[in-house]
Amino acid sequence: MALRNVISFAALTLLFSCGSPDTADKNETVNTSADSAERAVAQAINSAPKSDTVFSKALPPVFDGDIIMINSRSPQAELLHQLVGGKYNHVGLVLQRKKDGLLMVMDVQDSVRATPLTDFVASSADGSVCLLRLKDASKVLNESKVRSMRETVRTYARKPFDPVLNWDDSKVYSSEVVWKVYDKSMMLKLCPTGTVADFDISAQKQKELSSTYGGTVSNKDEAVSPDAIYNSPKLEIIYESK
Repeated sequence: MALRNVISFAALTLLFSCGSPDTADKNETVNTSADSAERAVAQAINSAPKSDTVFSKALPPVFDGDIIMINSRSPQAELLHQLVGGKYNHVGLVLQRKKDGLLMVMDVQDSVRATPLTDFVASSADGSVCLLRLKDASKVLNESKVRSMRETVRTYARKPFDPVLNWDDSKVYSSEVVWKVYDKSMMLKLCPTGTVADFDISAQKQKELSSTYGGTVSNKDEAVSPDAIYNSPKLEIIYESK
């Protein structure tokens, strides 16, 4: 029996066992059924496979401004990995949602979006997760800087994904937008940028990208990979799954 059906049955059984004018025998039968249903619910919950969430991975506390990396199944992340390589293909910036305190990750799929942290972690294709934090974050990442970070993030909301790695702000990819949010809100460069030429994308691949997505791959454009952020001397690894 599906967990949802078991829970529904338990709820209905308990509902109809309350305030009923039936006889004691019938009440006993109903109560026995309710107990059985509750045991079934507990058994179903305990035996259900645990989803790959921040809780099952037992991440340490996560704060505003933290950077989180995974290997994502999304076409955009897989394309970025083909172009720039590295240990992780997807990176996001953690910020707490003001209205309810929920931890969200600003990341890029088809466009810049906000994803609940648990959903972001659960989307890791191979279960890998890496949490990075600015060194001395408790001293330098104050309330004013976090507010500036939020304001900068809003300027990128719904910007489309950039499959040709241009450095202007009309389109962006995940590592680019995380790098730029830190740069614009804190005047802090997480790591040196390189150029698209550093990734050695073949002429054939550049032509294919241009034909498929429009735009032109420029080898002279600035660029930053998830790997460059991962190796930043300004960040420390707080957690990394093995």
